[in-house]
Amino acid sequence: MTLSSIPSLVRQLSESEEPRLIWTNERGGSTFQTGSRYVKWNPHTTGLDLEAERLRLEWAIRYHAVPAVLEWGSNEEAQWLVTSALAGDGAVTESWLSRPLEAARAIGQGLRMLHDALPVADCPFDWSVEARVGRRVPIEQLGIPPIDRLVVCHGDACSPNTIIARDGSPAGRVDLGSLGVADRWADLAVASMNLDYNYGPGWEDEFSGHTVLSEMTNEFITTVFYGRTKTRSASHRMQHVSYFCSVNVSNTRKPKCPTTCSTGPQPATRLAACERER
Repeated sequence: MTLSSIPSLVRQLSESEEPRLIWTNERGGSTFQTGSRYVKWNPHTTGLDLEAERLRLEWAIRYHAVPAVLEWGSNEEAQWLVTSALAGDGAVTESWLSRPLEAARAIGQGLRMLHDALPVADCPFDWSVEARVGRRVPIEQLGIPPIDRLVVCHGDACSPNTIIARDGSPAGRVDLGSLGVADRWADLAVASMNLDYNYGPGWEDEFSGHTVLSEMTNEFITTVFYGRTKTRSASHRMQHVSYFCSVNVSNTRKPKCPTTCSTGPQPATRLAACERER
């Protein structure tokens, strides 16, 4: 996007600062940084609903560090959402890509904080498998895994959505458009596997609580998520990754799979989980 193509309304919302494009999603929505503010601009053709994200941000900010909503609105062309910046840097900025151990630790700690802080009983938003029916794969074909523990999930717990403070502590989460009640594994599986995509293999220990997260097999894996020891069938974790790839994507666009299928040898189960995405 060139300077001349920045929507005029985005310039108005940016006040005296020059907007800087920092992200364009695969459906054509854009995010701009302008000083200490972020402006999301989503043409109606994207099919995304910034009103849904606004409602989730305004609910979640009572319990957890998320961006404050400053302005929002829509016209015949698009929706927009203006939020404040959190104090810190994204987990996949250069400063943290060069410090993957600290980044993985902060991502795990931040997700634990989110899951512990947001009250399930008071959450008006649903992110269960059933709530995501009607996408690319019929629900009867997914083989829904049994619920381990219901929490308020982020809904897109990939590394870029974690903000890390200068001291390495988690500073908050962004992009809450899918936030809702679901099994915690819906976040955990995606967040742990996304580490490979951004930092390369070998960082699950820090994410999962200083206990080895073994390679996925048809046997059992013993992990410590949130510092609590769990013995869990590998298929349980993979089922959640599979249904994330299969259910939580659009019928019209195929976002990148949150794993590292295309970057090197992967366990057969991991490749199978991503096959539907191709």
